Amino acid sequence: MNTRPSFTGLAGRFKDAVDRFGPRPALDLNGRKFTYTELGGVVGALARNLASVSASVGPVAIFARRGLAAYAGILAAWITGKTCVPLNPKFPGKRTRQMLEVSGSEVLLVDEDCKSSLAEVLDGLARPLTIYGPEGGPWSDLPDRFPTHRFVTFGRPLENSAPLQVPELDPQAPALIVFTSGSTGVPKGVPTSHHNLDEYIRNIGSLIGLVENDRVSQAYDLTFDPVIHDLFTCWTAGACLVLVPDNSVMAPAKIIREKYLTVWFSVPSVIGFMRRMGLLKPGAFPTLRRSLFCGEPLPAESVLAWRKAAPSSTVENLYGPTETTVILTRYKWMDGLSASQCVNGLTPIGWPLPEQQARVCDAEGRAVPTGQCGELYLAGPQVVGRYWQDEELTTRKFVRLADTGGELWYRTGDLARQDETGCLYFLGRIDDQVKVRGYRIELQEVDFVLRRIVQDDQATTVAWPLRDGHAEGLVAFVRSSVRTGEQEILDRMREALPEYMVPRKIRQVPDFPLNANGKIDRRKLVSMLKEECHVHA
Repeated sequence: MNTRPSFTGLAGRFKDAVDRFGPRPALDLNGRKFTYTELGGVVGALARNLASVSASVGPVAIFARRGLAAYAGILAAWITGKTCVPLNPKFPGKRTRQMLEVSGSEVLLVDEDCKSSLAEVLDGLARPLTIYGPEGGPWSDLPDRFPTHRFVTFGRPLENSAPLQVPELDPQAPALIVFTSGSTGVPKGVPTSHHNLDEYIRNIGSLIGLVENDRVSQAYDLTFDPVIHDLFTCWTAGACLVLVPDNSVMAPAKIIREKYLTVWFSVPSVIGFMRRMGLLKPGAFPTLRRSLFCGEPLPAESVLAWRKAAPSSTVENLYGPTETTVILTRYKWMDGLSASQCVNGLTPIGWPLPEQQARVCDAEGRAVPTGQCGELYLAGPQVVGRYWQDEELTTRKFVRLADTGGELWYRTGDLARQDETGCLYFLGRIDDQVKVRGYRIELQEVDFVLRRIVQDDQATTVAWPLRDGHAEGLVAFVRSSVRTGEQEILDRMREALPEYMVPRKIRQVPDFPLNANGKIDRRKLVSMLKEECHVHA
């Protein structure tokens, strides 16, 4: 007789995997391996400790590097009925502090590697937290320095074990709050529900077909929602998750070979980086059988290069904003056909996953004729439906279209067209959002910080250089009259923004070019950079 609660979400799927695949390898962390039974015991112990730390249902923020504490922390938060808020230790303390404040987190889980940088995060934090982490180490003086917060240790609970019990979960409760770049200078939160996540893993798992013998890469940061794909497509199939160290994420050739990876998932810019380093030799990755890419446009040239290096692997281009739960459309590359289907040298983004919908619309939200360009709208059970504590943005981006029965649609801001088969093609953006190494960047947020530093409301940033359809970084433009030096500007920007949002260089101009509407013409600024490249070529 099955006494399982009616809905237990991804935590329940993990519990099923522990029961089914107990002695099989579940996790490989730089050679330290955990079976499903061992990993389940770690999650059970952490959940028990979190429950004793806080009886409230307030969010649990995870300030940890990719690894055992982070992965177990996500599951333990859900098991104790709490929302998980992943934080990135590589971000400036000020930005992490903003996320903690906005999320309303009440508990902060800290791993061994991040305790030394905790003081920078706590400095100026008004909200009192219960901070839970390993015993000893570099934070012994923090309770005296930050008496507002409560510090709790449990020895080294991640090396203990406890039975794994999963309660019934509210499908509509937020499971995860992921923060993305916001145009107002403050990161915006996307609250993904347990139902959204469960729907996604159910859909994508049946399509990519992982098996018990697979060895699956984990290269995405915790603040990048594809990490959920990494963990739970792997574990629900009984496969082994292999951590890709930070220093190998952009050049993973060695770890793919040494760890005998069979499944790879990353941003497409990894391919371009490896091509330039000469790492994509023919037949370099014979063990790969599935290769997935998302987060940026996927150039056809990159696919062809990867196919030569991994001749036994399929290649899929996956697309989906965070607001639609990881991935909502997919396109499987077909040798001999797909190259001719590419538009502007980019792989199509394909068709929606089961039960999801896509629609290309004009400025009034009306469907455009097949083949015409418009804004891409997305709908279905994976669509989140709101932003965290931001009603104005929610109303603007999540809309109901009368001719679709009043269903809620997400306005992606991406330009696309759809062919007669329903296949979708990405054509660019309607706004100033760009992507660098898969990270969404609202240029307005970078401009906000830059303008505050140089005291000029026209200082501007552009994506540059552009290579293989990707933005490799940013360049900032300021007036020649600005007295603040380049290095000081960059240093102060690093205090407020993650490294991938900090411009690579500062360019000075006598004045800014304007378009017909009197706005700064970013295209002309990019043209200036292109001309410089030709001059120096």
